[in-house]
Amino acid sequence: MTPERLLSQVCDFSTPFNKPQEVIPPQSRLTHPDGDYPFHGNCGPRSSSSCPDTTEHGLRYHEQRRAALDVTLRKLCDLDLPGKEHVDAYLHDQYRRHLSPNTLKNSFTAISRFLELVKEGGKCGLDKVSREDIEGYIEQEQDRGVKPSTIDMRVRGLRAFFRFLIDRGALGPEMLLKKVKIKVPDALPRAID
Repeated sequence: MTPERLLSQVCDFSTPFNKPQEVIPPQSRLTHPDGDYPFHGNCGPRSSSSCPDTTEHGLRYHEQRRAALDVTLRKLCDLDLPGKEHVDAYLHDQYRRHLSPNTLKNSFTAISRFLELVKEGGKCGLDKVSREDIEGYIEQEQDRGVKPSTIDMRVRGLRAFFRFLIDRGALGPEMLLKKVKIKVPDALPRAID
């Protein structure tokens, strides 16, 4: 399947792939006739330890991850960025690797802002990206007043994206030869109460 075809399917919200998952209401869970605790192994009145409802938590977490992926893909469809199909594939790869919803959102933010800068620079493809583009991105974020720790996190996210592109053969390995580092100030020690 070509990247363009994959991207067109992602942007088509009528497919079942992009429809929100059905949420199972808590009252439909199985409960014990004598109490309101769910059936889970050793949980119940004879169990001395509390037993969290891991199934419900897992379902909620999956829904949060799916919602984060759907939101980022909708935003991606609205943007006109170079290498959009690679960003789409990278976000799906992160979702398949069970990364957290915040990781998906942060990755999308860092990559989309970087690619907007690349587009403004007149480059039409990811194969034209250079180290100077990364340095320009860092300067742009510093000018916006972003904290050094946040910039460092975003640059690390970009490096992960570049490794993904190198593994797919879309980018040459020379991109990661020399790291661009951000000096993050040491945190002050916490006061003891």
